[in-house]
Amino acid sequence: MPYRLATPQGIYNYKLVFIIGCVLIIHMGIVFKDPKLKKQILRLFVPFFLQELVVVLTTLMSNLVLNLWQCGKAVTTGIAFAFQIFFLYNIIEASVCYIANLFMSQHYGRGAIDDVQRDYYVLLKIALAIGVIFFILVLAIPDKLLFFADAQSQIYGAEYLRWFSPIFLLVGPLMINYTMMKNTRLEKFCTISSIITFALVLTFESVSICTLDEAHYGLALEFAAGSMVLARLIEFIFVFVVIEKKCVVKFKFKDFIKPDIEHLKSIAYYGTPVVIAKISWGIGFLFITIFTSLYLTNDITTAHSLMINYENIVSCMSNTVASVLAVLIGRELGANRIQKAKDHASDFSRFLFLMSFVEMAFLIIFLPIVMFTTAPDTLQAAGDYVWKVFLIQLIVMIPRSYNSAYINGLFNAGGDTLYIMLVDGLCAWVTVVPLCYIGLHFNWDPLIIYALLQFEEIFKFPVNVIRYKQKKWAFNITKKKGIVFNE
Repeated sequence: MPYRLATPQGIYNYKLVFIIGCVLIIHMGIVFKDPKLKKQILRLFVPFFLQELVVVLTTLMSNLVLNLWQCGKAVTTGIAFAFQIFFLYNIIEASVCYIANLFMSQHYGRGAIDDVQRDYYVLLKIALAIGVIFFILVLAIPDKLLFFADAQSQIYGAEYLRWFSPIFLLVGPLMINYTMMKNTRLEKFCTISSIITFALVLTFESVSICTLDEAHYGLALEFAAGSMVLARLIEFIFVFVVIEKKCVVKFKFKDFIKPDIEHLKSIAYYGTPVVIAKISWGIGFLFITIFTSLYLTNDITTAHSLMINYENIVSCMSNTVASVLAVLIGRELGANRIQKAKDHASDFSRFLFLMSFVEMAFLIIFLPIVMFTTAPDTLQAAGDYVWKVFLIQLIVMIPRSYNSAYINGLFNAGGDTLYIMLVDGLCAWVTVVPLCYIGLHFNWDPLIIYALLQFEEIFKFPVNVIRYKQKKWAFNITKKKGIVFNE
């Protein structure tokens, strides 16, 4: 069976990784003619990619540890459901980061450091407020949040959420700080911080594996969640030290607590459509998870969550390109070099085609890793489903790469947020959610249900290409009428 690839020996193929890297660098040298642009891309791409990859692998560590502990299907399913709540939280916080990148990149490109500082304070407050709301909810009513899970999985998922709850106070502010650091030329410290976090999680989890015996496996949830919380807390402290020592933007509590209504209104003007779009998409995706848990077996539901984690690993490449685009294009637009920003976008668009094939190669490389971190009984019951889903992911890789780069990179950097709300927010509710519900209600094959989930990428692809060709996404928001910033 295909899942027999999941062996320690099958995890790494260094030759393939090396060949992929060489092809990508050669192609980049051909596509990007401007030597300065190539230097900027390499400076940003490597640390951005490493950070994206390390963050995803850090999350997967919990799955690996629980697999090694052989905690049982109910525990792994409960944690998979708990991570759906964290997924929704991440989506909301990510929307705040998209707004932060839009404003910070354009203000930094314009040289308005004071406005970058104001962006930082306003958006840090918003991210912290979101974290406090989720923190209270997961402590007070975790079982109610997991209403879609079966009784046994709900118990374990709720317990995991309680131990995991401090993460909700840390991740949002961390994301804002990382966005600010990336836009003020401190991207290498973002990578260093993420690698330190991964090393800490790996160390803590390894210690727990070595010290817990069968009589104490009931503590597995506490160790898995506690290791993550402790590592992220150390990461949080490290990031604030870097900002204090290296960054042009400093955190000052007395300035942080001051209200800045004028700047908040400006951010809300552009940011509200993005938040609506991402929350709509996230809730739609959560509804799909609820539907699958109600209509499908635990094995298929867990396998579905497994493949979402797998998508997150592979999407690191397209997410990295989107981040690089957002920073570079935003700086050019903020400096009012509109045509130069459009020229850079054209170069990136040509680069995306090969990059999507590189992501296909990453699909092949990382499939054994994800399957190796999955409980054997789940893999035995749903291995064929996982393999066929893998083939579907290969098919949609090209449209997914373009959609991520266009929506989260170009259109976000250009302030085309109303379009993002329409195409990203409505698409899930107009196409994917209704189709998936119909399929689940009439007991269609789970593989067809997963294919319907990917229909969104195919639907958005031609719409996004048309929008890109129209060149209506590029705005200098610092010059926009009615939006007042420091001169």
